[in-house]
Amino acid sequence: MTDEIKNPVGRPSKYPEHTPAEWKDKIDEYITSCKDKIEPIMGKEGVTKYEVWAKFPSVQGLCLFLGLSKSTIHDWAKDHEEFSYALERLNNEQAVRLMEMGAGGHYSTGLVTRLLAANHGMADKTENKTDLTSKGKEIHGFNYIIPDDNSSNSPDSEAASSVGSTEG
Repeated sequence: MTDEIKNPVGRPSKYPEHTPAEWKDKIDEYITSCKDKIEPIMGKEGVTKYEVWAKFPSVQGLCLFLGLSKSTIHDWAKDHEEFSYALERLNNEQAVRLMEMGAGGHYSTGLVTRLLAANHGMADKTENKTDLTSKGKEIHGFNYIIPDDNSSNSPDSEAASSVGSTEG
């Protein structure tokens, strides 16, 4: 028995040799084809709002445009610097469009937030790093001192001594 695989699953895709300019042109062609469709919605007093059908560039869209699988696109990006740059350009275009159209209220805030977090590392993070009590040490419980009756002659001393006390 040998370690060689006799029947590999699938066949490796052949990378078409293109110059960086040709890859840029292909990506530009795809990005140019990604136009949002914006239609006015007419009310009684004219246009009241706009309906937007988003068509922003994506890796999946590029796959359909080029007739390739997502794994092939990512393999090519790992192995070929010029393709990696072209793919990075597509991702940058997507991020910018999401931010601009999201800020303008044209895209769903939830969609924009999720895509920017998933595809561009722009997660909404809230971290509370302020520790005012334990200086980073774990707190297992707390202790307090019940003043005895002789420690103070104030009217509150009786109330203070009964706090936390189990005696009746």
